[in-house]
Amino acid sequence: MERKKLFAILISLVIALIVTLVIVRASNAKYVQASKTVTAYRAVGLIPARTPVQQNQVEEVQVHPTSLDGLAKDVVGKSLLTKVMPGNLIYQNEISQTPESLKPGWVSVTVPVTLASSGDATAGDMVDVYTAGGNNNQPANRLVGDVEVLGVLDSGGNYVTVGSDSGVADVIKNGANKVPAAATLMVPAEKAQEIVTNAKQPGVHLVRVK
Repeated sequence: MERKKLFAILISLVIALIVTLVIVRASNAKYVQASKTVTAYRAVGLIPARTPVQQNQVEEVQVHPTSLDGLAKDVVGKSLLTKVMPGNLIYQNEISQTPESLKPGWVSVTVPVTLASSGDATAGDMVDVYTAGGNNNQPANRLVGDVEVLGVLDSGGNYVTVGSDSGVADVIKNGANKVPAAATLMVPAEKAQEIVTNAKQPGVHLVRVK
């Protein structure tokens, strides 16, 4: 009889031990899952839409995947469909699947500009494009209106980017050595030839509208 009691106690202890181990293991698995982090990308400054993301525009951060879904895993060199504000994480559905995300019937045209003729515009701004006028007091003529600036480049071919919506003027004021030398515009295909012709001589002038 005593043996049966002892045996029952041993069985109970073994079962209790097994149950405890299962509970501890499940708790550890949940803790590991909850504490696991993944690499995400956060905007350091404003990242305009439709321009390749530069290395210095983002920083890597560790986040918990359980609360955030769809984070982008590769952003440098990719174009975004919308601008991303400073401090925001970048998600996969914000990344364009095409190099410049051109609208149907629109093309990309790069025209030379100066600090004055750039209209203080930067990527993501909407501008009107005017002829610069000639030497015979010819009036400026609007070639096309409300087109998007895809990018502004300096003389070295580097993108001129800013940390806010304030435009190129603040870049110069803050001491950055990136004076605009060219602007890439998304324009209607039927306007491309006229813009290219005027961009060479007498030149074009961008007027920022929003």
